[in-house]
Amino acid sequence: MVDPSGKEHVVQFAPETWWVADNVSLASGTPSEYFIDAVEDSDLLLIDPRSHEAVVARVPGYASALRKGLQRHAAAKDERIVSAISASAHDRYLRFLQVYPSLAARVPQWMLASYLGVSPETVSRIRARLARKRPASAASNDH
Repeated sequence: MVDPSGKEHVVQFAPETWWVADNVSLASGTPSEYFIDAVEDSDLLLIDPRSHEAVVARVPGYASALRKGLQRHAAAKDERIVSAISASAHDRYLRFLQVYPSLAARVPQWMLASYLGVSPETVSRIRARLARKRPASAASNDH
């Protein structure tokens, strides 16, 4: 999303096999306040609320999968809110690595920093600290 001052904020990531949507927009039919920025090739489905309801009604198993996905999304959002107000930047970064293990090296650093609510320089410092703590044997296995 872009705030009134023009600053972009990354609200969510969706790695392979995940879906991302603006559920408020989908439910209400109002324009989304969010932008989706695909940093890699992606499949995109644009669907209006009426057509989405038709898919829910007609595609076996979709309603159940949608419900489960929404429950997981709500739980993840709650966890992220708690983390944002109570965890250190370092701990938020470590949690990101747990939730999105394949993304940390694939997304631009400014996006990761925005998602974590820190500056890109803070992400650099956290990464440098973690690299210094890595055992020499783990670093040599990277080659």
